[in-house]
Amino acid sequence: MAAVGLDPAMPRHLLLGGVTSQNVGSRQATDSVMLITEDDQGRLDAFRMLDSRLRVPRHSPGVVFLPPYVYVIGGMADAEASTPLASVERAILTSDGLGAFEMAGDLLDAPKGCIALAQVGNWLFSIGGKTGPREQDFSADIVRAVINKDGTIGPFQPHATLLQERCAGILAGPRAKRFFLLGGSGADTNGQIRLADVERLDFTDSRSLDTPVNMTSAPDGARANVLPAPRTRFSHAVLGDFLYVFGGWTGMNGTEILRAALNDGGLGDFSEVAGPRLAVGVEDAATIVTGRNLYLLGGANTDSPSGVSFIQRAPLLDQP
Repeated sequence: MAAVGLDPAMPRHLLLGGVTSQNVGSRQATDSVMLITEDDQGRLDAFRMLDSRLRVPRHSPGVVFLPPYVYVIGGMADAEASTPLASVERAILTSDGLGAFEMAGDLLDAPKGCIALAQVGNWLFSIGGKTGPREQDFSADIVRAVINKDGTIGPFQPHATLLQERCAGILAGPRAKRFFLLGGSGADTNGQIRLADVERLDFTDSRSLDTPVNMTSAPDGARANVLPAPRTRFSHAVLGDFLYVFGGWTGMNGTEILRAALNDGGLGDFSEVAGPRLAVGVEDAATIVTGRNLYLLGGANTDSPSGVSFIQRAPLLDQP
């Protein structure tokens, strides 16, 4: 499932799509949309399944809120991630939920799931992704779409290329025009692999992107260690001056929490957080940060490959 936060003045969040299991051994993409609100203590409160459903069941889409629209971009049409989608759908945010989803067209340059999205100025960038059923079907393409004043977007057009074909989450850094792309899944001559490296993306303005830099060998001294182990399908959050990584798949579903300092536009070394751990190791969990708590919702693990329904919560301290 994909999570997106909405208006901070009216704290609410959406969970869109995902993989569900109707029967034992039966996994499928879902069209469900759930609205979650917060109470006055910054805790997730009410969970409500909306009548507004996705037009196409999908999981691992890119999701972004561009007022007044919530966009669902690409994704996978089946639980086995063999059928990527190029279609984009959108719905208008209302005071009590969402309007009906409508198809905005096949706006992606190619069918893709597991894309990373970055908004810079009036451009929306789609980065990497999974492009087909084969183990080597990953993209290194960076494409962009213009964001119009009314919240609509145009078709995505080629813009730049990553150093490594990958499917991973994008993490905002200490500046609005710098992003870090961590780990994820990619491929080599032997097939699909997990990645541990970090690519840095610097946008010089709202229209252009410098050549991506591999942070494991950056010449300008802004060096960052690779992740302690190749890792994919993890959750993440930026809390204060730190970037946190939760769970994921390293060959097992671990419960460790990693973090790296964000300072002076750079990214420090990753290390394991001493003390707190996940209650249960999961991958593909949705992350929601409220004013006082961090939540991991759902996901899957080796004990429950069809998905879990529990929620993990950790209170936020003054110094994360």
